[in-house]
Amino acid sequence: MNMGQPHPMLNNIRMVMMMEKSEFERKINSLVPCPDQETTADLFALGQELGEESEYGSTQDILNSLSFISRHFDQEITQGVYEIIQYGSALPDEMVAAAVHMASRDCSPRQMAQAATNGELMCFHTPKDAEELSPLAVCTVCENGKSLTRYTRHFGGFDPKTALRSAQKCAHDRKITVTDALLSLTVDLKLNPTGGARKILARGDKAMTEMLDSCFDRYPVLAARLTFDTDRSQTAVEYNPLWLELHHQQEQLKTGTAPGMQLETIEESLTDRRDKMLEQRITEWAHKVLAAHEAGGMIDTVQIIEDIDRIIAEEFDHDPVLEESSCQQAEGLSM
Repeated sequence: MNMGQPHPMLNNIRMVMMMEKSEFERKINSLVPCPDQETTADLFALGQELGEESEYGSTQDILNSLSFISRHFDQEITQGVYEIIQYGSALPDEMVAAAVHMASRDCSPRQMAQAATNGELMCFHTPKDAEELSPLAVCTVCENGKSLTRYTRHFGGFDPKTALRSAQKCAHDRKITVTDALLSLTVDLKLNPTGGARKILARGDKAMTEMLDSCFDRYPVLAARLTFDTDRSQTAVEYNPLWLELHHQQEQLKTGTAPGMQLETIEESLTDRRDKMLEQRITEWAHKVLAAHEAGGMIDTVQIIEDIDRIIAEEFDHDPVLEESSCQQAEGLSM
């Protein structure tokens, strides 16, 4: 082997890296108003470094975040987030958090770099792809004359009415408030206080909730304002007109949706997701029934029927039939 020549495999790796870097630069140039080579190179290096620790992101995650920011904020904010790397660094989720800060406060890239260093931007939202429509919404829970407002990273990923009914049942069973139940409820409608990012409502961070709410009617990053009225067992959704407009634009690019149909399209999309959630819950129920049968022994038929009755009641927003029947039978026996 000629020691003066690089190994062919090394040349191939370098070519792939050059192609990846040139593609990264091309995409950055299409997203950022005033890019420069040094800043873009630093961002690319950060992405390569993060790629070695997959839980923190990659060059693609950085592109996804900047793409998300460019569509949900203005050019000045996009440029500002891009320039954070000049003063420090921010992870992909922290870049989105920085954009929200810049939209609601007069923050510079230097200040956001320091905020990232201080851990003030961590654990926010990492876009799943370059075309993602914001799933961020502000949620207010009203119970016994009091209200609590938090934000969610999962708007469109759960049915508000079903979530409220699940929280009410959990609250009744565990003797806790509906508010506490909602704070521990995950997107698959399970009570899990340690559910982390899977939880419907983000705990704490009152400041971020207020900053997101201030984006309503100003930027499409906030999808909607969602209300859980536990006392009336009602939910309400107030869509951000700018988010609806962006949703409509993206649907037109994908499917050629007719003008004026954007809200109906969203409702149909949410209905499709609810149908899939119902199908998943019924499938899980069926698996439990089969598992109980295969295990042998006594099968609690009443419990099995009550479980499917409760699932149907929650999904179709009415009271469980069997619970009412059981109450009536109990009242008849006590007379």
